[in-house]
Amino acid sequence: MRTILKIKLPLLMPTIVTLFLLNVGSFLDLGFEAVYNLLTPMTYSTGDIFDTYVFRVGIQGAQYSYTTAIGVFQSIIAFILVLSFNKIANKLSDGGLW
Repeated sequence: MRTILKIKLPLLMPTIVTLFLLNVGSFLDLGFEAVYNLLTPMTYSTGDIFDTYVFRVGIQGAQYSYTTAIGVFQSIIAFILVLSFNKIANKLSDGGLW
């Protein structure tokens, strides 16, 4: 146990941090197919996520500019998450992605 805590874990931390940072940007992606298959008009208020809302309003409702703005907003939030977690990783460990 001491070998894991003193040798192996510190050596694996840069890899763990890098993999975490690469996956942070996809936190807002919840799986369109799984939610869309179970979504009904009665469950829109509780089960709607960004992807199903964009599909319902943009594709079915033909409001392309509004749904493009939602997609850009989602991308900006993901980018901010990656930047902030990268700064945290730089402060806590030996380095982040850049």
